[in-house]
Amino acid sequence: MRDFSSTSFSTLPVVDFKRGDFSRLLDPKFTLNNQSGTVVGTDSLGRPVVFGALYDPSTTRSESGTTVRDPFPGNIIPQSRWDPVSKNILQLAPITDPLFDQMLNNIPAIGTCCPFFDETMLTLKADHYISSSHRLTAMFNRNFRQRNNSPNGRWGIPPGTPTDVYQLQNTPGLLGRFAYDWTVRPTVLNHFAIGYNRFGNNNESVYVDQGWPQKIGLQNVPPTHFPTLTFGGQPFQGGGIGAGGRLGSGNSGGSYNGSTIVQNDTTIIRGKHNLKAGFEQRDYYYNTRNMSGSGTFAFSPIQTELPGFRNPTGHSFASFLLGAVQSTSRGVAASNFGHRWRSTGFYVADDWKTTRKLTLNIGLRWETIGGLYEVAGRMSGLGLDTPNPGAGGRFGALVFVDDLGRKGFMDRYWKQFSPKFGFAYALTEKLVLRGGYGINNTPPISNGFGFGGTLGYNGSISRTSSNTQLQFAEDPVLYLHDRYPDFTATLPNKNPSLSNGLGIQYTARDSSRLPYVQNWSFGFQYELPSSVVLEVNYIGNKGTRLIEYGLGDLNQLPVSYLALGNILGDPWTPASGLPQPYPGFVGTVAQALKPFPQFTGVSQAFPNLGTSSYNALQIQATRHLTKGLAILAAYTWSKTIGYSDSALDTEPGIQDVYNRKLERTIASFNYPQNVKLTWIYELPVGPDKALKVSGMWGKILGGWSLTGNHNVRSGNPLAITSGSISNPLGTAARPDLVLGQPIVTNSDAPIQFRRVAGGETYLNRAAFSNPTVQPGGRNYITRLGTLGYYLPNIRGPMRHSHDVGIQKQYRFRERVSWELRGTFTNIINRHGRGDPVTDLSNPFFGQITGQQTGGRNLELSTRITF
Repeated sequence: MRDFSSTSFSTLPVVDFKRGDFSRLLDPKFTLNNQSGTVVGTDSLGRPVVFGALYDPSTTRSESGTTVRDPFPGNIIPQSRWDPVSKNILQLAPITDPLFDQMLNNIPAIGTCCPFFDETMLTLKADHYISSSHRLTAMFNRNFRQRNNSPNGRWGIPPGTPTDVYQLQNTPGLLGRFAYDWTVRPTVLNHFAIGYNRFGNNNESVYVDQGWPQKIGLQNVPPTHFPTLTFGGQPFQGGGIGAGGRLGSGNSGGSYNGSTIVQNDTTIIRGKHNLKAGFEQRDYYYNTRNMSGSGTFAFSPIQTELPGFRNPTGHSFASFLLGAVQSTSRGVAASNFGHRWRSTGFYVADDWKTTRKLTLNIGLRWETIGGLYEVAGRMSGLGLDTPNPGAGGRFGALVFVDDLGRKGFMDRYWKQFSPKFGFAYALTEKLVLRGGYGINNTPPISNGFGFGGTLGYNGSISRTSSNTQLQFAEDPVLYLHDRYPDFTATLPNKNPSLSNGLGIQYTARDSSRLPYVQNWSFGFQYELPSSVVLEVNYIGNKGTRLIEYGLGDLNQLPVSYLALGNILGDPWTPASGLPQPYPGFVGTVAQALKPFPQFTGVSQAFPNLGTSSYNALQIQATRHLTKGLAILAAYTWSKTIGYSDSALDTEPGIQDVYNRKLERTIASFNYPQNVKLTWIYELPVGPDKALKVSGMWGKILGGWSLTGNHNVRSGNPLAITSGSISNPLGTAARPDLVLGQPIVTNSDAPIQFRRVAGGETYLNRAAFSNPTVQPGGRNYITRLGTLGYYLPNIRGPMRHSHDVGIQKQYRFRERVSWELRGTFTNIINRHGRGDPVTDLSNPFFGQITGQQTGGRNLELSTRITF
């Protein structure tokens, strides 16, 4: 499959920037910021400070107790000042030129994640009847999938240059199935089955293992991949350059996961009862292949700003040209891990036909869930009651499972019960009432298989402003041409204070309790004329113990500390008037006040803290294949709310983990109105059709069918954010809703492909505002915003999809047939309007700047069945 359609835009540095000429940063027409080029103050020497000016980090000095720098004349960085590694990158791995002469959103981004996608599949299936009482079945499937992908945006044709972001993902799959059915006697059947699954995921940079670090002059790093370059700051300061602020892909290594499933059950038919009882054993595995990284280098406006004027001055790409690195890190791989998870289940069920009109379905499943473990016990994490020697003996230190005489943190959970009850009652021959209740739990693998708590077994090197001695706070931690720091630790490193100054993960012993969902339904089914069946149902469910990583933060500051204001961002000193958390503490006041000040963050593994609810009216009409025509028409009116979107939900929208009610919101996949139409039409031409055509023409004209899938639904939920405010609690900062203002300005607003400032908008900017922020430039909020993560009743434009297929089937003989199929995706070539920009700090807020979908696509496939 090849798909290069574009629905949005990315930002790449303009040609002038790549020559060192940043003079256009002073032009408001170019930056789309009215302050550009204006004087916003004076430095300590009385010199004017111009919005958009760049300052030379080599001139950093203290004047009258204030840090100052000299501006680059003309806002131009001469090539003689460029770092040799930066110079080599631009020459040997050139950054793609933008298509539009504008600073932001200047190149179309390929809409699909994977413009190149190839798949090859082989399936073999065998059935063997030993006798009327014994039957064997087997299936083997081998699948090879390869695609070029990249997260957060892409441009150009793969593989691109090393500064592009393409990866080559190989995901081979292998499935095997074997089953043995034994009819013990006419009313007793035993079914035994075993299955094996193996799936690989090797998603690596297209330039992995090609020695690029050495080609561009990096020192003391392995040749694994081209370095990852990230760009921070506001958009007009270079923040967001590339794919979400990144050039180059550092992906390397891969993983294999799979399972072995053994099942046996016995069915007994006795009178009005159809009884089934059995067991199921599931063993999951997840093996990783790790490679040492070549480095991630973060560039920020800070290195080219005038200290004290953070927002108005500096540019992250200018910092890159100088090779001035804000922070850097790289992984050191010494271990590959093998994680395992097992569950054992027993179940019993009875389909009981109590009367001619009433049938009951009753069942119970009991599972015991073993905790996640590693084959050699190589797991680490937070010990809540373990003294931390590097934090003055304060509780909370890194512990290692293999030192605890275990292979995993979790205990086996014995109480996973899943009952079910259902009924079907025939009021008449054509009208049936149905209802039921049941509990289902998710398998362990759906909770994000694998485990992040491996610190100490592999290592990392990092240089940040907090662990590097700098003369001035705005100095770079190193320059690209400098020798990369050595890894001096011994692995495994079981220092209980190893996580100090870093994030750490806590695994509760009861984390093996799986999420579960209670489902209930009630409705009727009515048979209409012309082979049409009408179904109307109320469907509801409630999710409990859902995985919600955002709610698992154990190190958030309480909201009451917002009252301290800007002091939260100041370095802690005795003059702060607050107690020192432990001897030798270095950090901000906010860090000192955290529950675990020795750690930047404390996350949880599998935090089963989320809930959800779903309620829906579902109406469906089905016409089974009659006279060559089959139709399925469905309408759903629904609402889904909760904390969790999925087991892997990591939404950054949590404001306060101590007040979960604020975080309950509609789901990202909540579409209140949803209409679907699916149809199949067999053309009435052929030997056995209404238009009888036999012989050669019958073979050519017969066997054709048309299919269609049409969907019209509500638009996507919209999350309003603001990149211009900051929450010192370490959580999200959401805006306010302004009462009395309409939220939607023009529901028919057109697409602004060129993103013109002041263009027609879908959302009303005046309907939203930022909470009051503290003065002083840090933009710390004084209180939490009033908006939930998603707007409850406002959505993006309605979504349409219309796909049609045509199929020809030719039967050579009874068991051999050939099929040719063509599928037209988006057959009417309707692109639709995408969602509006929802970041209040974006100059294009409220505008629709992209399409919903790409153009019409034709996919051809063929299959031989024998």
